[in-house]
Amino acid sequence: MAVAGIMVLAGGLRFWNLENQSVWLDELASVANLDAPAYCGNLYGMQINCPTHTMGPLYYCLQYHAARLFSLDVYGLRVLNVALGLLCVLAVFEAGRWLCGWSCGLLAALCVTLSPQHIWFSQEPRPYILLTLLAVLSAYFLMRAV
Repeated sequence: MAVAGIMVLAGGLRFWNLENQSVWLDELASVANLDAPAYCGNLYGMQINCPTHTMGPLYYCLQYHAARLFSLDVYGLRVLNVALGLLCVLAVFEAGRWLCGWSCGLLAALCVTLSPQHIWFSQEPRPYILLTLLAVLSAYFLMRAV
């Protein structure tokens, strides 16, 4: 029940005011070419228009397909990052639970849930939250392997 409550709180904080945020310049570089007919055209357009704003292609592949699934409006583009942010909260909970027990996992998940920086990255269509999730998962699996 506590994990479900934390996830509901995390979802509420990440979805709150999501549609009222405008797209910033660096976010615009990510979403400007999402209407390309193919994923390769999307990446090519980003590399031509704003080469310093592109990072690894995994996030942009996910974003391209999420835009097809949800929509190309601002709200639809941010839903992918909200989902990745919620997965990050779960990953932090599981890592804390495995490392130090249930109470540690709950406290760690609550700290991530309430983190303003994590909420911010969960709401902007840039790859930072995916990198955070992958870092948490890699640390967790490293601890499990060791």
